This record gives sequence, C-alpha cells and structure tokens, in this order.
Amino acid sequence: MIFSCLMYSVGTFLFIGTKTYSLLVLGKALSGIAQAWVSTYAPVWINEFSPVKVRTVWMGYAQASGIIGGVVGAIIGSIAADNQELGIADWFDWRTTLFIPALGFTKIAITFFVIDNQVIDYQAREKETMARMKEVISDA
Repeated sequence: MIFSCLMYSVGTFLFIGTKTYSLLVLGKALSGIAQAWVSTYAPVWINEFSPVKVRTVWMGYAQASGIIGGVVGAIIGSIAADNQELGIADWFDWRTTLFIPALGFTKIAITFFVIDNQVIDYQAREKETMARMKEVISDA
C-alpha cells in the first residue's frame, strides 16, 4: 500500500510538472497503475483491518472518495478556467485537481510507513486483548 501511494504521487507530480510528452505519458502510466492497485486492494485492506462495526462505512468512503474528488476537482478547475475575473485562476487549474490527491496519497504513505503495525491491525489488537483477558480469568 505504501509503494502504491508513493507511486501514484510520483506519477502525478511528474504528470503535472512536465513539459515533455514522454514524461507526461510516463507520469500518467505510473499514476494509473498505482491507482488500479489501490482501487483493487483497498477493499481487501479495509475488510482485513477495519473494525467490524464501521467496515461498511470505511468501504463507502473508499469507493466514493475517488469519484467525488474527481467531480469536485473538475468543477473547481473548470470554474477557475472560465472565470478569470474571479481571481482564482492563478490558484486553481487542472493541475490543482491532481495535486491535492497526490499530496493526500503522500501523506497516507508516510503515515503507513511511520506508525506501528499494531495501530493499523485492529483485529490483531483485539485478539491480543481477548487472549490477555482469558489469561487473567484463568489465573483467578
């Protein structure tokens, strides 16, 4: 997951920052491959590591985030491009709609890399806690 998030970020930064066609294609290919991996394995990851009570909510967030983000980003980019007089065209353009998710994926990758696996693996913590409770009960 870390590799995929970083690959998406690198590909997207390359795509939005390049002036040459070959790097444009390379950047889009990298981000597309990484995005395919995330969209395939995010549901598996959520199913494995999320708390049972919120599993469907997490799945909904994961499935809706890309769609909603793409639509909102396209709307903001088109408004900025069409409305020079608003003064926001300098801040928002087509690159912004890609830059923001790339920053988000970078943050996710760094977070996964830095935090302890026990923090992510909710079920392992729960099993460990249950085993300790059984131990305490059997000792009493």
